[in-house]
Amino acid sequence: LYRQHRQVFSVPAGRDWLAELQELNDARTELKDAIQTYGRDAVLLNQLADIERERSAILKKMAQQI
Repeated sequence: LYRQHRQVFSVPAGRDWLAELQELNDARTELKDAIQTYGRDAVLLNQLADIERERSAILKKMAQQI
């Protein structure tokens, strides 16, 4: 089963999804740090919500390929 999943994500689209997911994860971490530092600013919270929606969309695409 693991090999099948690895093969799915070795195609160009899968690699792109993984790269985008990593980028979004990094951005999410930075925003969470900023929220912790500066407080619950509405702009930061909206950006975090946008990132979470984008992550969900990518994860959904990835799950559909498994």
